[in-house]
Parts: sequence; structure tokens; C-alpha cells
Amino acid sequence: MKMAANSGVTSVAGSSSEPMPGSVSSAACWSVMSICSPPTAPSSISPASGLPCAGVYETRSRITWLAEKLANIREISVLECGPLEGAHTYMLEQLGVASILSIEANTRAYLRCLVIKELLKLRKSQFVLGDFVGYLQNSKHYDLIVACGVLYHLVNPVEAIAYMSKATDQVYIWTQYYDKNTIDSQPMITHRFQSSAQSEYGGFRHTLHRQLYQTRLGNPGYIGGSAHYSNWLSREDLIGALNFFGFNDIAVQYDQLDGVNGPNISLLARRTTYPGPS
Repeated sequence: MKMAANSGVTSVAGSSSEPMPGSVSSAACWSVMSICSPPTAPSSISPASGLPCAGVYETRSRITWLAEKLANIREISVLECGPLEGAHTYMLEQLGVASILSIEANTRAYLRCLVIKELLKLRKSQFVLGDFVGYLQNSKHYDLIVACGVLYHLVNPVEAIAYMSKATDQVYIWTQYYDKNTIDSQPMITHRFQSSAQSEYGGFRHTLHRQLYQTRLGNPGYIGGSAHYSNWLSREDLIGALNFFGFNDIAVQYDQLDGVNGPNISLLARRTTYPGPS
């Protein structure tokens, strides 16, 4: 293995060939997720029907919706932040994007990605082990950043958004977010939020809502952040940060307040206007 220059990530060299033919199928999505699910994760199969559960279809729907929003898919270079088990990576490659660099900080998840890369013959994708925020500090430009399920695992999510704004003109995000009334009404998660604090990054003022991982840190199937806590943003601050750092056009696929793990949103943020000369 080699270290990518100025990136803070460990790189395993990938290969290159023509995009894989075909569309994104639910069977393929389920195969990736079921092979790669950690031992403690709930099964992706419904005992009653023997068919993939709703989560698989939700995962597929995000990338299907994203594809409908993108132009010139076969020319797009993608930076994927936190691929976890490689399901979205596989789907993006099936759509025919030009290249994918996927950065994963969790060592177990990274190894699962390498297994999936070989099993499914991913030829446009390269997986690296490391911190995607560190990589973004000196990143080249990408046509698209995919940040699915990562912002709410960060200590400073606004910092990540700021770095993303320097590396791309469009970013797809799926993330949990903080809504006090909703979270206070959910006994399974409300105990994890015990404090909030005002913060500022790059001139953008916002509130950080601390979420504690508690005993989940010792779970063999743990797939959270690298610290013992993370900070969630409210929906208002999430959208506000994206606007502040230049993403002026935001399309929302769905905004789900009653998610089992808390409120969550799926969106594509784009920069379509650029500041004139100062």
C-alpha cells in the first residue's frame, strides 16, 4: 500500500476499464448489502416474504434519483465520502460514471469494500483507507461528491461542507439532522443528545447538537464516527451552510421527520452561480 500525497489516506491502487453495462437492480443492491452487513446488523431480508427489506430499495432510490439529476454521467468523476460496504459505489459504477474515489475511515468497512470490489469486478472504483475530511483539504476538483450517511458522524460537519465546496460544484448528501421536537419524542435516541453549543466556521454561525455514541463504541459492528461523539446540525443550519459556502441550488428528494433513527434528508446541492471579480 502507498500513501496518497498530502491526503492523509492509505491508497490501494485501482484499475481502469470501460463502465460496467446494465442498470441498477434491487437484487444486486441486496447482494452487496447482505454480503457486507456487519454481524450485528439487522438482516436485509424480510422473514415474512424472503425479499429484500425497505432499506435496500431506499438505498437504490437515492442513486436512481441522483442519476436523473445528473448530466453527462459517463464523463463524471466522483469522490465518495464513506462508502461503508460499497453499495452506492457499485450503483454509481453501474450507471457508468467515469471514475470513483471512495474514502472509508472504518477498517472493517474498508476491508468489506475490497471484497466487494473483487466479487463484483468494480473497474472504475478505487477504495482508500483514511479520513475524507483530511483528503478534502488538498483535494483536486471532482464533478460530484457523494456524502451519504457521513455528516452526522462528524465532530465538525460545517468544516466538511466548506471543504467540499472547494472540491466540487455539486454534492449529493443523505444525512440525519437534529429537530428538537422530533428527537425529544423518540425515547430510543433522545438520551443520546445532552447538550448544544453555538459554533462558527469560516464565518458561518450555527448550532452543534452533540450526539453521544455511548456503549455503541464497543460494538463489533460499530460503524459510527472516529470520536466518542458527533455533532448534528439542524435542517436550517444544514441548508444554511450549503448556501453560505456557495451551493445556491438545492433539490430535495425527501425529508423524513419520523425516521427510526431520527429526522433525515436526501438532497443534491449545486453551485450554479459564481461570484464576479472583486
